[in-house]
Amino acid sequence: MLRSLVGSEMCIRDRCRYEQWEEPLDYVRQFAEEHGPWDGLVAFSQGGVPAAILLSQMPYLFHWGIFVSCFAPQDPRMRELVAGPIRVPTLHVMGEADQWVAAERSIQLRDMCFDPTTVTHPDGHIMIPKQLLGSVKQFIERSYA
Repeated sequence: MLRSLVGSEMCIRDRCRYEQWEEPLDYVRQFAEEHGPWDGLVAFSQGGVPAAILLSQMPYLFHWGIFVSCFAPQDPRMRELVAGPIRVPTLHVMGEADQWVAAERSIQLRDMCFDPTTVTHPDGHIMIPKQLLGSVKQFIERSYA
């Protein structure tokens, strides 16, 4: 559901504008509020945009966030919704061979977070690889300490 939240993305000369995102974002906010609190939130790729907004606006609902091959909102209207640094502990998983999300874009998102943790793997645009599961487990355990 979060993956499709962003709708379409139009970029012209590095200026992006997302379309049709307001209603799905409102739905996800309402769902999170009604069914939370949650242990954490895991986002992949463009799902990091709504996840960053939720963690920023509703930190009382989440203990942690994990961003896998994610990037910061490119549309200024959505970027404004990430108020201040995200204070929920975050883990950022980056693939060194990711052809879809360049490291610089993931770093932009990481820089929106307070005290983030970063791990990398040699692969591309994939979910958390097996060799990093121990790091993920440690991160989650530390989030509850």
